[in-house]
Amino acid sequence: MTLYAAPTTPCGRFVRVVALESGMKHEEKRIEVTSAEFLDELNPLRLIPTLELDDGRAVFDSRVIAAHFDSISGRPTLYPQGAGVDLQVRLALAE
Repeated sequence: MTLYAAPTTPCGRFVRVVALESGMKHEEKRIEVTSAEFLDELNPLRLIPTLELDDGRAVFDSRVIAAHFDSISGRPTLYPQGAGVDLQVRLALAE
């Protein structure tokens, strides 16, 4: 997995904190917001943070990226019971 994020974006910081708390191993590429043209193929909305999964799919909503990290971490969840995070539907929409 590769996380594309800018150092000053609040959403990018949020995802990095969840990754740290979840113990997720991922590659992180810090980018400047003004030079995100390379994201065009990966993420046509050019939103950051963007997570490129190992199978090539892109996830580009910080809440969905955080939920994905939380769901595969193998650690106790960071989300309260009944939070209603339907990750499979959200990942399917990202395809």
